[in-house]
Amino acid sequence: MPFKPDFLMIPSILIQDRKLQPLDRLVYGFVYWAARLKNEKCTASNQTIAEFLKTSSRTVANSLVRLAKKQYIKAPLNDKHER
Repeated sequence: MPFKPDFLMIPSILIQDRKLQPLDRLVYGFVYWAARLKNEKCTASNQTIAEFLKTSSRTVANSLVRLAKKQYIKAPLNDKHER
């Protein structure tokens, strides 16, 4: 990753959502930061996010699914899986 965020912005609605895991909020913060760099689209891989947050790419994928289901993020359709 060429550069990293100095801080992550997490909306209070996510902090108050008890159905989210603590890591989900951090994943959102990273995605929000990355999207601001690339015309409102996060192009960071799950592995890149995982390395920054010191977790696994599988855990990031699970967080992204939870965030998309709650409509906090929009996840693009993927050739292998529909969301």
